This record gives sequence, structure tokens and C-alpha cells, in this order.
Amino acid sequence: METNCGLLRLSLPFDKPSSLKENHLADDMRNLPKLLIDTNILVAATRNRLGPSFALMQLVRSEKVTMCCSPALFLEYEEVLKRPDQLTASGLLAGDIDAILSELAGKIAPVKTHYQWKPQLRDPADEMVLEAAVNAQAQAIVTYNLRDFGPAKLFGIPVLNPEQTFKQLNLSVPRSTQP
Repeated sequence: METNCGLLRLSLPFDKPSSLKENHLADDMRNLPKLLIDTNILVAATRNRLGPSFALMQLVRSEKVTMCCSPALFLEYEEVLKRPDQLTASGLLAGDIDAILSELAGKIAPVKTHYQWKPQLRDPADEMVLEAAVNAQAQAIVTYNLRDFGPAKLFGIPVLNPEQTFKQLNLSVPRSTQP
């Protein structure tokens, strides 16, 4: 709606009643739980299709949760998942890992680390996980290394394993185990 006020022409927003507002995909995505998923969760997911890590990654695939990730963490995913011992344990080929990571790249919410708070953790390799979680304003860090991320509580970020994530965020477990 536009109105003239002397020489000024003002453009006023038209507010639709809330019952008439359109739902947008972007609005839906903002309401999804934002999770920072540690590398050990992806490792577990590639090794066991019946486990909670795989179920959590299925929620990422179906866009029921938002997975946040920094470029450095994504590169760690690739490096770890393509290690010979990991490939053997998962029964996957490097090309399979490329396909998994390619799909994930299209689903993740990229995180720029504007601020760094090093050192906070005992393991310097975990610092990038905490930094990405804080910069993403993630609702949780999902990891099997719960004790390593104690300082995350200083930033108001809970540290959960996959089972705790399902319970605390009231997520339903997907039924399909299809790749």
C-alpha cells in the first residue's frame, strides 16, 4: 500500500492477518532443530544402518532437522570417512562416501566461523566443532564424546548423544533403513 505525504511517497507494508499469511519453506526450516553433528556420528551411521546415528542422519536427509556444518568440519568428515580402516569397517567405497557427502552438502546449513574461542576443549581437534556450533547458534552438539565438550554449556549449547537428541528434541525415529 502506498500513500503520498507531501513530497514523500511512503510505501507501507500490508499486513495480512496471521490466518492468511503464506507458509514458506524458509519459515519451516527456521523452526527445525539446528544440530551440529560431530564426525563420530557420521562414522557410526556408515557402520550400522540400524543404529541411532543412522536414524539421525535419515532425519537430516529428509530435512526434519537442520544440520549445521563449517567448511573445516566438512573436510574432516571426508578425511575420516575415507580412511582405509573406516572404509573397511563400513563396507563402503570412496565413491560411496563421495555420494553421501555430496547429498549432505546439499542439505546442510553452512556455518561461517566469525568468532573463535580457542582454547576451550581438551582436544584441539574438537575446537572447530564447538566453534561451528556457537557460530551456528545450534540447539545441540550431537556426539558420542560427551565429556570432551563440557565447556559447550558455557555457550548454552547442550551436548547430546543421538539417543538423547531424539528424546530431548522430541524427534520421531524414521522407520526406513533404506540408503
